[in-house]
Amino acid sequence: VTWRKLGENHFLSVGDQTWVKDPNLQLHYNEITADVTEWNLVIRNATEEHSGTYECRISDSKQLIRYVDLNVTGIPVAETATIPPIAVSGKNYVDRGQAIHLFCNTTGPIGAHLKIDWFKDGDRIDYRSYRQVVITNYNLVEKNVLVSELLIDRSQETDTGTYICRSASGHIESIKVTVLLADTNNVKRGYASNRESSSVASRQCLQHIVLIAVFLSSSLVS
Repeated sequence: VTWRKLGENHFLSVGDQTWVKDPNLQLHYNEITADVTEWNLVIRNATEEHSGTYECRISDSKQLIRYVDLNVTGIPVAETATIPPIAVSGKNYVDRGQAIHLFCNTTGPIGAHLKIDWFKDGDRIDYRSYRQVVITNYNLVEKNVLVSELLIDRSQETDTGTYICRSASGHIESIKVTVLLADTNNVKRGYASNRESSSVASRQCLQHIVLIAVFLSSSLVS
């Protein structure tokens, strides 16, 4: 019994021995009965490079050939295991009046019953209590990802807080958002500074006018 991949000029296995230096390639032999045996080619940690057509040939009184098509798709299992079950993204700091835009992604089998809940400082966000908040949910079926988008179009000081995202499976992630007031304070300070400068200039101008008036008065008396 031999295994080979079409398009390659060498065998992968002959009998119960592999003929390539690949630790991920193994031949499993199993004798079920005296007349029935299994010669299974096993590929561990399969990648897209393993895709193709494989030929199993049995050389006996009657030569038998079978073909197996292998198509490897998707990301490696090792990468899949590192993907967190839930993740939150967005800006931690925004200026007052700017939009707060947060995203929550949860992975796993997608179903109509799945949903994502949002909380602010432990209080569940709903349309009655948080009318300024718009939440949109949508599925990325091909990636098994449920996405929830939280949007506050014009942020206020009261929007500062910890936003928590909870999936239907109970996974939780959070993000701290702070609404900054620096721009408003700078405007106020600049306005006050301009007023002070104008006041000083006015006093100096008035002093000059008084001095001129005194000088003219002295000249007339003389």
